[in-house]
Amino acid sequence: LAVQVAFYAHITFAGLALLVGPFQFSRSIRDRHLRIHRAIGRIYVTSVLLGGTAAFVMSFFSSVAFSGVFGFGTLAVIWVLVTVRAYRAIRSGDVAAHQAWMMRSFALTYAAPTLRLWLFALLIPQLLLGVPFAQAYSSAYAPVPFLSWLPNLVVVEFMIRRRGLPAL
Repeated sequence: LAVQVAFYAHITFAGLALLVGPFQFSRSIRDRHLRIHRAIGRIYVTSVLLGGTAAFVMSFFSSVAFSGVFGFGTLAVIWVLVTVRAYRAIRSGDVAAHQAWMMRSFALTYAAPTLRLWLFALLIPQLLLGVPFAQAYSSAYAPVPFLSWLPNLVVVEFMIRRRGLPAL
């Protein structure tokens, strides 16, 4: 029952974060409608906190065992921590740090679509080579707990540096 609750909480709140997150990067919303930006930001942060907590619970029941627990569990913890850092940065008036941390946060939020892209990219070649679906899916899914988010962080860190924001 706890896993089912965590699953539905995760898909609901992580989905909401994925939906509202891109609006936070709209310069026109930020510049012309600061109240809307802040309201969406509160929704995003709350969604990440709830979705990330649920994801952490779910990570212990991953079908790829240790790789899933460690990969998805680490993603969940870092997702929440990075988002909290972004929130603290803006509360202390550090806009540049806030922007950098929110870029990292959304890169982690985007792990869901990235997971599906990697799964597809790793599955299709095996199927074309005649590997049975169950075997192909199992071997394609094994590295996904890490591939779904680590490359996103690398790419966003380059973006942060290129924009002159505080880098890691």
